[in-house]
Amino acid sequence: LKAKAGSSEAIAVEASSIPAIISSFKIVCFNKKQNHNPVIDVTGLFIGDVAEFSPKNSINASSLDKKRTFMNGIKVFKTNIETRVLATYRPKPKKRSRFSFATGPKTITVEIHHSMIKLPEKPMMARIADNRIGYFGHSYQEYSDKDQQAVKTVRLIHRFRLEKKFPDQKISVPKKPIVFYIGRGVPEKYKKYVKMGIEDWQPAFEQAGFKNAIIGKYAPSKKENPNWDAEDARYSSVRWLPSTIQNAMGPHVADPRSGETLEADI
Repeated sequence: LKAKAGSSEAIAVEASSIPAIISSFKIVCFNKKQNHNPVIDVTGLFIGDVAEFSPKNSINASSLDKKRTFMNGIKVFKTNIETRVLATYRPKPKKRSRFSFATGPKTITVEIHHSMIKLPEKPMMARIADNRIGYFGHSYQEYSDKDQQAVKTVRLIHRFRLEKKFPDQKISVPKKPIVFYIGRGVPEKYKKYVKMGIEDWQPAFEQAGFKNAIIGKYAPSKKENPNWDAEDARYSSVRWLPSTIQNAMGPHVADPRSGETLEADI
C-alpha cells in the first residue's frame, strides 16, 4: 500500500497498515566499537522454518527436521550477505487407495539460499509499466487518487539504472554501464558467442541515447582474482548450469522502492 508523501491519504494508509513481523531476536551483546550497536544471533532465522521463507508448499512437505538442518555456508560481500542452508523436511503422507500402497521418500533435503542486500541510499526514479511492452516488475496499490474515488494498482518495471555521463550529448556513454560477466562454468567454445549476444543489445540502447551501455566481460579465473564470486551482488552474470531442459531463466534482485535492478543472472 502506498500514498503520496505528505498527503492526507498517506496518514490513512499508515494508520491502517501494520508491517508483518517475520521474526524477533534477543540482544546478545552490544558492540562498544560501533556506538554500542546491538548484536543479535540470526542463526534461528535461517535454520528455523520461517513461514515467509519456507519451501514446504513447493516441495509438498509437512515439517522441518531441525536435527538434520545445517548452515551450509556464508559469504560476506561489500553490499550483500549470502547464506546457504541444507534443510531436511518430512514429506506429507500420500493418500492411499483401497487397492494400492503409497510409497515415497521418507525425507526431502533441499538447499535454501538466502540473500540480504543493502539498498541504494537514493532510490532511482521509478518507471510505470506499459502493458504493450513486456517487463519484469512488481505492483502496489496507490491510494492518492486525485478524485479519491478509487484505488489504483500501479506496476513498476524492473530496469537497470542508466544515467548519461554527458547529459548534453545526444548519445553518451553511461556513468555506469550494464556489465554481464560470462561465468567460469560456461564451455570455452561458447564464451565468445555469449559475449557477442550480450553486446548485440548495444544498438538498441543507442536508440535510447546511450553508447556502450551494455558490456560483456569474461569472469576472471581463480588465479587472476580468487575473490571474484558470481554471488557477489555487484556482479551480474551469465552462468552455465546442468539441466535436462534446454532453456534459460533470469533471476534478479530489484529495489522494491523503485524497481531498480541491482543484480541479475541468466
